[in-house]
Amino acid sequence: MTYLRRLLQRFRRRFLAQIRGSERFGTESGVNRVLPDQRTPCGGGLRRAEVAGLRWIDLDTGRRELNIACQLVHTDHGLFPCPPKSASSQRGIALDLDTLRLLRRHERVQRGELGTDWSPSASMFTRENGEAIDPDYLSYRFHKLVLASGLPPVRLHDLRHGAATLALAAGADLRVVQGLLGHASIVLTADTYTSVLPQLYHDNARATAQMVLRAARKTARRVRKGHTVEV
Repeated sequence: MTYLRRLLQRFRRRFLAQIRGSERFGTESGVNRVLPDQRTPCGGGLRRAEVAGLRWIDLDTGRRELNIACQLVHTDHGLFPCPPKSASSQRGIALDLDTLRLLRRHERVQRGELGTDWSPSASMFTRENGEAIDPDYLSYRFHKLVLASGLPPVRLHDLRHGAATLALAAGADLRVVQGLLGHASIVLTADTYTSVLPQLYHDNARATAQMVLRAARKTARRVRKGHTVEV
């Protein structure tokens, strides 16, 4: 688990460095607007359609949360906003301060570029003309950036699994991870990450044993010093 955690963190650092250091990424039409998005699936566990469907009204800066209430899907008439795939997919995602600051900076840039055309109900991530980003385009750009970074092949959707794996490795409860991913059933979450759970159980058992041993040693020291031990 320690190796997996380090591998995922190394991927995240190198991938973000590749984005920031790529002139082409910053100048190609509309791509600079996807920059904050790369942090969102890294830690938020969002589906790509949910990322594409994010609007500024979905950002609660006071609570530091993203409200997942919309996704963009393909129809015969182009992209269409609709509710997430299930009731459980409508959820709140907690944001760390760095990601929140990055999104707020992105909002200021977008406001300046779109001027009076900017709207809080508009998409967070757009092309230069303000049009929403296609979920397929997110996958395409992510693939190109991974190739340019020299990292092992990984899909954009794999960041969703990475977020869940890191959360579990950090000690998050399975129900917390279920809520993060928007799974309808905790059984689905447990089945999906069944390869991760055994190691977590071992880590938990080891941590519990260490806690008990520390308490036992502390009690033994108090007894040796003649202190009364409360039962």
